[in-house]
Amino acid sequence: MPVAQVALHSILHASDRSSATSGILAIYCASLTVTFARRSGRDWYVALLNCKEMPKTYSIQLAFLGEGDYASAIYDDALGPSTSLRIEAGHSVQKAQTISIELKGAGGFVGRFSRPNEYTK
Repeated sequence: MPVAQVALHSILHASDRSSATSGILAIYCASLTVTFARRSGRDWYVALLNCKEMPKTYSIQLAFLGEGDYASAIYDDALGPSTSLRIEAGHSVQKAQTISIELKGAGGFVGRFSRPNEYTK
């Protein structure tokens, strides 16, 4: 199973709390942008779908995170061939921050924001 499918599967099947972060929360898109955040335990997962054919840059406010540092893992469509995936991990983020995501047309983004534990410090 491709990495993006595994990440999306973990978002959809394990959550304690959901939050619409911007746009419209929906099962499908019809010329809209869909963004949502879900929490499972100490981790937050964010997904964003650019349902438009044109590339667009999105800003995601991380205000839903709790206090303190979170480690981020970002999965999104690379700006190359349609099957390319970009993975960026290991950055520390906090709730006061806003991240910028550049998505190609009909592209998507999944982010995981995890509280550090004794194994990841």
